[in-house]
Amino acid sequence: TLSRFREKELEPQVLEWEEKFLPLPEVVLESAQQIGLFNFWLAPAPSESPLLEGRLAQALVIKELARSSPDLAWIVALQILASIIWLGLPEPMRESLRKEIFSSQAPVLFSLGIWEPGVRSLSEITSQLTSASRLKIHKHLVPVFEQANWGIFLVKDPEQKLKFVVLKKSQLESLAVKPQQVLGTRLCPRFELQAEAQISPENLVEQSFDSLFPQVGKVHCLVNSALLLGIAESSYQRAFDYAQERYQGGKIISQHQVIFELLEEMRAKKDTLSRALYYACQNPESELDGWLDLRKQIAQGTIDLALDGVQILGGYGYMLDYGQEKRLRDITTLAHLEFAIGWEKVVS
Repeated sequence: TLSRFREKELEPQVLEWEEKFLPLPEVVLESAQQIGLFNFWLAPAPSESPLLEGRLAQALVIKELARSSPDLAWIVALQILASIIWLGLPEPMRESLRKEIFSSQAPVLFSLGIWEPGVRSLSEITSQLTSASRLKIHKHLVPVFEQANWGIFLVKDPEQKLKFVVLKKSQLESLAVKPQQVLGTRLCPRFELQAEAQISPENLVEQSFDSLFPQVGKVHCLVNSALLLGIAESSYQRAFDYAQERYQGGKIISQHQVIFELLEEMRAKKDTLSRALYYACQNPESELDGWLDLRKQIAQGTIDLALDGVQILGGYGYMLDYGQEKRLRDITTLAHLEFAIGWEKVVS
């Protein structure tokens, strides 16, 4: 089902959307909602099972989506991350959210504003609860905020303790939104936000930051790594297909020794990185430091793969028509500009 959706709804049009700097069309999000892409990891009710269970299923879905649309794959990844946080809300609000997600015909999307670029330690986080019930938000690179229904923010309370706050977008007051320029994933835009809000205790996640932080960090490493691998797999496949079609020197270029060896190296690296991620999915209780190291390894490996994919196409690799330069931009953006870096700064 997912492969058919990707090949029919995404693959034929994603480059056209990219050239026009369009956000992902609502019809695509609605189609994704219909096949369960925004809630496949959640149980519809406490007594029921999710459509797909386990970290490996999440990784495989994200990787498959990223082969055609890293933007949509990242939106789905954000919803997985958001669920880790909002499941820590008091039970009445948690179950109310679950009901809203499964009863809505349109996707109920969450945006995560949980770090600011340049933050080197927890003490530098600027969004804060100025009183017991008043919140002041200052966030950068909040993704998909315009299409989101809810926002999740990492803030400090008056005692300087860290908390997560879950707010409906309509609750934000004095809201100022400024689009931010990024090199890749243009269809999943980022925004700088400034806002205030009146909150109640039910908006605060009950779990302590120290216990929740490693969970969110590990799942982020999982989905981010799967996303990078999906893009790298697409880059390899495009390079392989091109090498089977392009003639030079009287034969297809895949028969030239240097191209043949480069493709084999790409395939081996792609498979090795995928196996490392799949193994980690079978051992989800491993320490956060191990997950951070894995994400760094996959990020560097997929950047190398994307560079090789561009090189195999020669000059065509830098042209919009072939999509290779976009894959390189997307991998570089997701490896270096997303909040994985924020987690690592905070951890260190």
